[in-house]
This record gives sequence, structure tokens and C-alpha cells, in this order.
Amino acid sequence: MNVIFTSKVYAEALTAGLKSFTEMFETVRPLSFHDNCLVSVGRCKMTGEQVALKTYQKQKLDEAGRRRVRDEILIHSSMDNPTIVKLLAALEDTRHMYMVLEFAAMGDLRDHMSAMTERRAVDLLVRPLLSALSQLHYMGVVHRDLKPDNILVSQDHHVMVADFGLAMLHPKWRDSCHGHESQSQLTNTDCEQHLSCSSHLCGASMSQDAGAAGTPLYTAPEVLLCMFQNKPVDQALHPKNDVWALGVIVLEALLGYHPFTPNASPNGHSNVMFTIAHLHSVPLPAHLSPAAKDFLTQALKTELLQRPSAAELLSHPWLAGKICVPLDSAFMTTASSSPTTIIPSGSCHGSRGPSSDGESEGSRFCHTAAGLFDYGLMNRRVMSTNDVVECWES
Repeated sequence: MNVIFTSKVYAEALTAGLKSFTEMFETVRPLSFHDNCLVSVGRCKMTGEQVALKTYQKQKLDEAGRRRVRDEILIHSSMDNPTIVKLLAALEDTRHMYMVLEFAAMGDLRDHMSAMTERRAVDLLVRPLLSALSQLHYMGVVHRDLKPDNILVSQDHHVMVADFGLAMLHPKWRDSCHGHESQSQLTNTDCEQHLSCSSHLCGASMSQDAGAAGTPLYTAPEVLLCMFQNKPVDQALHPKNDVWALGVIVLEALLGYHPFTPNASPNGHSNVMFTIAHLHSVPLPAHLSPAAKDFLTQALKTELLQRPSAAELLSHPWLAGKICVPLDSAFMTTASSSPTTIIPSGSCHGSRGPSSDGESEGSRFCHTAAGLFDYGLMNRRVMSTNDVVECWES
């Protein structure tokens, strides 16, 4: 039994020598079957804790496949973030390669995302997933298969990114250095050196093995367009591919259904992949708040270079509880004694600039007040959750 990687949890037991995988771990029940691997719920015999076991059969892996699994282990073992499933150990014997993973008791996100409110989507999904993506992208890693099935939910209802089977590393992807507060002084050369040799990631393969990535319904337009034009997919691979996938997931959670299913496809095209590849913009439902619409408009920019990075989206007003409302919000009345803080719309993406006479033309305002406002006479819908008031046109 060869130990490829071990966390501190199992370091002592595994370094002491292990003759077989079953000496330390046992399978409780299967979770999912794939072409070359089995994912199951397991138990550590030493600690009694539940774990997830991912078992690859070597006979079903060619040399490139085995290298891909080793890259998965290298990349996953470098991640240290509560919003990323922990890799606890990786081992191999003559027949199998094993990954021992943190167990998510509440399953995957798909079981928890039916028509979420905006505030729940921000708290449960957007903040933690942007945190995870920001770390991944800062280290030069692109997940390439972000979807509800690969986002797991812990016992305490925290989401975690899982499954790095398609993840890739490339030193040229350094966009998240820009806007990353702790690294704002890094030059491009510094970023390249940091990203290409973060931790022990130098051993991971680069982009020559890219192939088609992920699940089509969550794949970014630039990647699908390469496929339709018979161009190498790695020409379009970029951290912002993951940002697109995040935008689709968030919109799906708010709608209660996937926005690009055949019936919901913007152009009504039967080939949904073709539709996504040739989109100019993504239609958004009218009932969303202006802040939510702006966030999704940014995340779902169909042009890669116009799409913000995960690190940039972390500072979006929607996440800060700043809700954009029209200029005539001056007419609102408060039902509580809490003071109302009105912030000029400069912090709201998408607001229009000043007009020639110096007045703000069609500008919006943001508020972070803890009060509840009466919009009854103005035909607006109001929702108050956790001392945050969301207001938008009905």
C-alpha cells in the first residue's frame, strides 16, 4: 500500500505502515457509479468517523487517466478552505487508487436549491462559493465542472466545492491576482511564479490534456463555441469559466429551474449547447432585485474579458446587503426608529453616470438600513430578513 497523500488526521496511522486499504477503512454504502470509479460512504475503523471514499480501478485507467487522477490528488490536497471538501488521504495498491474525503451529511446542492430567496442564495451559495473560487483561481486552478452535483452540503448546512477530477492548473491564469487584496502589489511575473509553483502543484499537468470540460448546461459560452468551431478547448480555458458556472447555479437557485433547459432556452432552440454558445446576453426575471440582476448580469457576461473574476465579485453590493433602489426612494417612510443610511449609487454596478449638468442621470441608491419601509403607495414589494431590507419594483 502506497501513501500518496495524508492529512494530519491520518498521518501517524498511515506512516506506521498499512498492508491494505481495508485495514483502516470500510465501505458502508455506495453513492454513485462512474465509468472508472465508485464513490461511496465509508467509515474509518480507527476513529469511527464517516468519510466519503472515491475508488478508481486502475485497469480502467490508461496512462493519461492515471496521471489525471494524480493531478486531481495534487490539486485537491493543496486546498485549505472550509468551503472546499477536505481531502483526508490518498492511497494506492496494485489494483486501485483511493481518495478519502470529508463526508457531507446533507448530500449535494441539488436537493436544497428549489426557488431560494435572494438572501438565502447569498448566504448559502454566493459568498462561500466565491470564497472557494477565489482561492482556487489565485492558486492557478480552474475547477472546470462546477455544478450543483459537485457542491456538497455539510451537517451544519455549509456548502463545499467537491470533485476536482477535471480541475486543471496553468501558470498563465493569473487574473485573480488583480483585485486580490492581499496580493495587490504583485507584478505579473510575481503572480506567474506564485501560481505555477503554489505548494506542491508544480507536478500537476498543464493544459495539453484539456479536452471538453464539465457538464454542458453549466459550461461557459467561450468553451462551447470552441467545440462548435472545432478549435482546441484549451484556447478558451480560464478561471472565469467557473464564474459563468456559478452565475448559472445562482440563477437556477433563484428560479427553481435551470435557465437553459429546452423550454426555458432564450431562443427556444432545441440545441441548448448551441444556444448558450451564441448568446449575446442572458435574460433575467423581472422579480429579482436590481442588485441581484446586476450581479447575475456581471457573472453571466457572455464575453470572457468582460466577465469579472471571483475575487472582484466578492465586493459586489448584493453580497454586502446593499440593495439598489430607484432615486425616488426619498419618498419612503420607515416603520422603525432605526436611522436610514442612504449610500450614493457609485457602489452599484451598472448605474448611469452623471449628466452634463452635473446631476446624476437615472441613478440609483443603495441602503443598508435595518428598518422596514412602507412602499404600499408606491407599488413596491418589501421583504425583511435578518435585519436586511430588500426593495425592488414589482
